[in-house]
Parts: sequence; structure tokens; C-alpha cells
Amino acid sequence: NHGTALEAVTKDQLNTGLTGQLRYTVSERNLYAFLFGVKNPGSHVMGYFVSILRDRIANFEAPAGTAAEVPGAASDLGTAQGISINDLRKNLRDLNDHMDQECRSSAARYGVTLDASLITEIDPPQEVESALAAINTAHNQVSSEISLAQAGADQKIVQSRRAVDIETLKA
Repeated sequence: NHGTALEAVTKDQLNTGLTGQLRYTVSERNLYAFLFGVKNPGSHVMGYFVSILRDRIANFEAPAGTAAEVPGAASDLGTAQGISINDLRKNLRDLNDHMDQECRSSAARYGVTLDASLITEIDPPQEVESALAAINTAHNQVSSEISLAQAGADQKIVQSRRAVDIETLKA
């Protein structure tokens, strides 16, 4: 894509497209490493960043508590299939924070200070996108049905309490 997108393989062996931004400056404290340490510092820093990103995507695990609210549904599915692209999308902030943390050592190694790294978009492969949309739709429907059932149960509880209060007053 003419250097505008990067591909990375997820834990469940899907090639995902990633777009984002990377800003860095030359570190004045280690100018020697930047000028004489590598032949092409810009390409080297970009390669360093890409390797850290690909490693993180390949070994990414969603933090506890980000699975779906439905008991047994998404957690069992996630362990059977690896990690979902949805989990990556939901945890972009954690992914970006990890990238910032890992790239802090670039000043000492390559004479470059990472100012900001930001993954802005994670795209699934074309052949998976429709299935992913269907999964998201099904998950939304399940969440909606659970919310409706909970609201109905709450309403029944309130009605029951009122009935008890009325019968208590009658007695």
C-alpha cells in the first residue's frame, strides 16, 4: 500500500491491516548512534517499530474483564479461536501504550526518541470482514435481548413489591 499500511498476523493466524502514525526526533544525548550506528536510521527505526508492533499483535491477549457479558459465550469462543480482531480494536489504547513503553529504549540504541506512536485502524482481511460483521450483529442482538430481559425482570420485581405493599395495607 505504498507505505501507508502495515500487515501483521494475529494469534488466530489472520493477516490484519494496520494504519497509524509514528513521530520521532533525533536524540541529542546519543547523536553518535543516530549518525554512525546504522546506515539508514529512518528505515532502521521504522523496522524496529514494525517488529515491536508485529510481536505485540501476534502475542496479544485481551486484558481480563473485556470479554462479553454473556456467561460462557465469548470467553469459550476466545480460547478456542485465539484472539479476536474485535479484542484488538477494543484495546487500541493498551496497544498504543505498550508501543510507547517498548520504544523508550530506542534513544539509547539508535539515537532516536519516540515522540508518539498511534495505531489508528485495524482492518480484518476481506474474506473475514462479513463473518466479523455477522458476529458483531449477533453479539449486539444477544446484548439487546439480555437488556430487555433484565428490564422485564426489574419491572416484575417493582410490580411485586407494589402488590405486597397494597396487600399489606389492605390487611
